Amino acid sequence: MNESARARLIGGAMVLVGLAQAFIGTRQGDTIFAGLGGAYALIGVAYLCAHGRGPSR
Repeated sequence: MNESARARLIGGAMVLVGLAQAFIGTRQGDTIFAGLGGAYALIGVAYLCAHGRGPSR
């Protein structure tokens, strides 16, 4: 697996895990858990953008 494929895999996994956490936290009414999940998803997007794989590409 080359460097860019690994970066996409890591960033995509971060976004998916963060969105899942935010969704579960929202459904359970736990705003801190949901907020941390949203923040983790945003960090994943930033990771993808930093490695040249942003949403606009």
